[in-house]
Amino acid sequence: MKRILFLLACTSFQFAQSQSATLSSASSVFVLTPSGFRNASDTSKDYLIFSVPEHKKSDLFKSVLMFAQKRYVNPKNVISQVPDESITLNGFAPGSIGRNSMFFYDMDYTVNIEFKDDKIKVQAPTFTLSSTAPGSLVTLKLVSNNSLDGSYQGIWNLRGKLKAERAKRNLETFFDLFLVQMRQAIESKNDW
Repeated sequence: MKRILFLLACTSFQFAQSQSATLSSASSVFVLTPSGFRNASDTSKDYLIFSVPEHKKSDLFKSVLMFAQKRYVNPKNVISQVPDESITLNGFAPGSIGRNSMFFYDMDYTVNIEFKDDKIKVQAPTFTLSSTAPGSLVTLKLVSNNSLDGSYQGIWNLRGKLKAERAKRNLETFFDLFLVQMRQAIESKNDW
């Protein structure tokens, strides 16, 4: 049983990496920095622009809305929208971000998506990471020296040194895969 679970975990991770690589070769992706997510191609920007030629603004909006409604169990609690202008997704991913091989955090995240004819703008995702350790709430922040009681820890310390490489990698992979899936949903023709 342990071997099967291990093989499934490895297969899922390899799939996520291959999907991430697909997005990387097709367009820019977000990179996590001590100041939050930034455009990997131009770190002065906190957004990505996806070019989707020959698509009207309203069609792009509908495609992303359909993607979101299929992705989430209870979409009415996740999606807020300004019709044909923007969609904001407020999601929750339990146990999705590992700090090390034994400690995982739940993630609350927000992704804001705006639309124009032939273009989609994805604002840098924002997130909070927390976990309930035995008897206490533990928070993983972007930048922080670890507290003495362990109630908060940082991906980077106050000197800017990366302390939780796995958490950084997990966050980047999570949102890369999210963007790959969204882009595939937009580009796929669903003529049934």
